Amino acid sequence: MSPDEAEKMTYEAIKVGYRHIDTAEVYRNEKGVAEGIKKAISNNIVKRSDLFITTKV
Repeated sequence: MSPDEAEKMTYEAIKVGYRHIDTAEVYRNEKGVAEGIKKAISNNIVKRSDLFITTKV
């Protein structure tokens, strides 16, 4: 998945109510996911404190 796709999918998931975001270095989606989260927060869809974000090394 490209970073742009990860960003869009993360943003849309947050818009419809997802609050647990899972990522990992091996998925190579961390940058796109971070951008999607940033966009959702910037657009006042969610607060950071509403999200449960996990990652694996």
